[in-house]
Amino acid sequence: MEVSNETDLAGITNNLTWVQRIGWFIAAGFVIVFTGLITWYLPKELENNRELLRSDSAKQFGPISQDIAVLKSQVAAISGIIPQLMKEKLNTKGPQLKAALESVASIAKKAKDGGVEADAAAVGNIGAEVIRIGDTSNPDVASVAWEATTQLLNYRSFLNTKAIPDISGAIPVTQSPVPFTLSLNVHAVPPYPGYPSPIVPVNLQTQYIGPIGPVETSAVVEPLQVASTDRKSQQGPKYYVIEGKGVEFVLDGYRMRNVIFKNATVSYDGGPVAIQNVYLVNCTFKFKPVPAWKRFSEVLFAKSSIDFYKSASP
Repeated sequence: MEVSNETDLAGITNNLTWVQRIGWFIAAGFVIVFTGLITWYLPKELENNRELLRSDSAKQFGPISQDIAVLKSQVAAISGIIPQLMKEKLNTKGPQLKAALESVASIAKKAKDGGVEADAAAVGNIGAEVIRIGDTSNPDVASVAWEATTQLLNYRSFLNTKAIPDISGAIPVTQSPVPFTLSLNVHAVPPYPGYPSPIVPVNLQTQYIGPIGPVETSAVVEPLQVASTDRKSQQGPKYYVIEGKGVEFVLDGYRMRNVIFKNATVSYDGGPVAIQNVYLVNCTFKFKPVPAWKRFSEVLFAKSSIDFYKSASP
């Protein structure tokens, strides 16, 4: 029996045509399904997931946001209460005045230690009133008023933190392109853990803020007896930034202009001094109970940037 090759080829060609058509139908079906997946299903699922994420985030972070808002309002309320509470204490008369002053000192110390902010002007007014009470009271009450004044000064200095010029670009003095005349009366505050000598404070940092200009108008830290012709440099920065935890700076006998002292102990015994545009930020104070101390305290309570002059004569 003889079979025609042409007939077989025609049959094969016909079958291939049908297979090809079926393949195209399948491919077209995949294209339609894939297109629908890309253009409709996936975007819808992504949007559903976004909505679910938003909903979950709102559920999870909503209470936290509310807690933060409540906490901020509570902190603001406490900040307003502190000066009012002190003021009420100072309205006390008679034998209870001493205890009231002790309470004011305690409130100021705890507020500073806790980093609680308050209106600086209101705290300054409280400090001025405590000075007045100390001046008009018997020695027993006056000594307590002295302690209260010191704690209020410490707190007032803490409140200066946001009142100073921008010091974010401060540069170490050792990196200045020109030499500066910078002299300090400074020593370490005891005890001296891990540090054998109290003469040179290990934590002392001196920086400056530019631009650098003539020393007649620039920042200055030098003894009063230094004459302009004796200065080693006739140039200085816009500000000095001097910081020293565990460091005591002595103001007596010094000329200071455009200086920011931070995180240090500041002492003043009532000697001659010339201070112009000086900030004492988060400092603690050591004073002797002399008339000049009272004047200086009043200036510290009144402004964040202080100007104070005391000549060598009485």
